[in-house]
Amino acid sequence: MKNEAIDAGAAIKGYAFAVIERLAACGQTVILQMDQSHMNDANEVLILSARLRRRAVPVAWRVRSTQANIGFSIQKELLDSVRVGLPKDVPIMLAADRFYGTAQLIGWCQKKPAGPVTFASRETCPLLTRAAN
Repeated sequence: MKNEAIDAGAAIKGYAFAVIERLAACGQTVILQMDQSHMNDANEVLILSARLRRRAVPVAWRVRSTQANIGFSIQKELLDSVRVGLPKDVPIMLAADRFYGTAQLIGWCQKKPAGPVTFASRETCPLLTRAAN
């Protein structure tokens, strides 16, 4: 990922959207997972993945130099970067930890052009807990 001649985001996005299209073609709710991970002493990464069985296929990510939570402006940037590729008229569920469930994020979910996105906290949604085990 350090080679600037390779756009890792563009390379994975084609595969990830193919996975999302397959899930949609099977009539399944597409589950997108958003999570923040500590990379090193200076950086955090916010990752949006598509759930495929018990795996997560990365769709897009943003890396920021911070020791704190990555705020809604970057979450929105990340979500907007994949919004255009989401299939129309297919149920989408955004799963994230409970501290992501802000009014701003819920508002974003309600304004998806192809239909609303359901937000579910991983800590409180039995469907997500069962699927992860």
